[in-house]
Amino acid sequence: MSERYTCPYSSTALMSLMGALLSITFTFLLERDLSQWRLGWNVRLIAVAYAVCHILKILLRYCLICSYI
Repeated sequence: MSERYTCPYSSTALMSLMGALLSITFTFLLERDLSQWRLGWNVRLIAVAYAVCHILKILLRYCLICSYI
């Protein structure tokens, strides 16, 4: 695959972005009460921080790999 498509992490980043957008849309359709969307010092904050770190890690890998090609 790498011989034909030199940046394999771009497809991973795109899939992650589309999954995040679909999840946000689906969640907003199910839970319309905006008070439920507030983050407090609980498991929700840890889950969001973990997800953001994971997305940043994927973007960093994409940028580093594509910059060397």
